[in-house]
Amino acid sequence: MASELHVDTIKHSGGTSAMTIDSSGRITTPARPAFSAKKVSGGATSLNGHITFDTVAFNVGSCWDGTNKFQAPVAGIYSFSLNAFTTDSSGGAQDDGAGIKVYFEQDTDSSFGSPTVFAQNYIYVTGADGFYNVSISGIASLSASEYVRVNVAAGYIYSNTAATFYPPIFTGFLVG
Repeated sequence: MASELHVDTIKHSGGTSAMTIDSSGRITTPARPAFSAKKVSGGATSLNGHITFDTVAFNVGSCWDGTNKFQAPVAGIYSFSLNAFTTDSSGGAQDDGAGIKVYFEQDTDSSFGSPTVFAQNYIYVTGADGFYNVSISGIASLSASEYVRVNVAAGYIYSNTAATFYPPIFTGFLVG
């Protein structure tokens, strides 16, 4: 015998909605940790090393620290992505023959004393100088309170004061 549960919302005993099901069967999870941050300050510039992002589009669950790292509020599988453009050291077109390495690092320590790389991308440019797309994505199994950040280990990514000029965007969310 099959059983059916007829509810519109599933809540924690404290009253927080964890899941909503609409009349068409679509499910939303409004408290699922997620963030989107981008770098728009500093004028047309090149960035490398551990990237600081200054503009937050959303931060569900307060998992983004507001500058350069994500902190997992709960243990689980998380998905991350970065979209950016390559540049040279002065914010101009990347030179023919140049390379760029981008890592996602995780660590249990907020100062990243012993980070683990869980995703990486290497781009080597051949042909004309230019601004080339660099995109990286990765999935990590994180413990509660573990951290993730972006490291441009070699080369540079482009940033510009005008948010419409293709700022680097770093996003992440809890898969489950």
